[in-house]
Amino acid sequence: MPRKVAAGPVNPVRASAVELFFDLVFIFTLGRLSSTLAEEPSWVAAAQAVIFLLAFWWIWYNTNLATDSLDCERPTVQVLIICVMLGSLLMSINVPDAFGKQGFVFAGAYLGIHLGRTLVMAFYLHGTSAWRRPVRGVIWYLISGTIWFAGAAASGDTRMLWWACALAIDYSAPALRWRLPRLGRATAAEWRLSGEHLAERYRQFIILALGETILATGNFYRESSRDLEDTAAFLVTFWTVVFLWWTYFYRTTSNLAVKINEAIDPYRVNLRAGYTHLLMVRASCSPASAGS
Repeated sequence: MPRKVAAGPVNPVRASAVELFFDLVFIFTLGRLSSTLAEEPSWVAAAQAVIFLLAFWWIWYNTNLATDSLDCERPTVQVLIICVMLGSLLMSINVPDAFGKQGFVFAGAYLGIHLGRTLVMAFYLHGTSAWRRPVRGVIWYLISGTIWFAGAAASGDTRMLWWACALAIDYSAPALRWRLPRLGRATAAEWRLSGEHLAERYRQFIILALGETILATGNFYRESSRDLEDTAAFLVTFWTVVFLWWTYFYRTTSNLAVKINEAIDPYRVNLRAGYTHLLMVRASCSPASAGS
């Protein structure tokens, strides 16, 4: 099976224009999460921010896997990515109102994104050895979707617990290889990944996260009294971001593409990379929220 199933045996390394356009919404998202923590610095707000971050990262991560298999030059695929972008923007606008009156909007957009993208994948992969891959995904998302909507019907801390359970299901599915009765579990043969493409997409997202932190830090210092304490916080945050950038781009990612391409089970390697990058994105956002 060619990796780019909608285009034939084409394996471009560079990210497409629509993928870079798609990333723009996450600049807004990371900014919303940082400003939410700055406006209401509490343990509850921090827990809600973690839930938001996990939800948005899962959208980005799985959409990234979809673009690794589909030809992003096809108009239908571009429309799909733009629709995912619109849904993600709708979710971002409702941060933190999702824990208020906009719970069903947030949950509906989240589930709609995953189901819509996975159904399109099923359409393009039909007739290939990887067709069961999105079919399993649809069923798993329907299971977690019931939990998402149960949470939307609840309120306060109860909603947070429901949504935490739903995210636990979403994040556990790939670790369990999307195992289902009759369909079994996903095998390594169902995944043909491009290490170069995936590594580049991770680098691009880390740049977005670090860039948003720089913007938040600059805005904080501009609006502060610029006394000794504020200046010290500004400098510590700036050099922390520089250290994260240097460590990631010159010490961390040099072999990621090779490891994915040469792995016996490339999906497992990419999954670990996805979880690790989630922690790095969380860490890169911490200085800004702390400084604010």
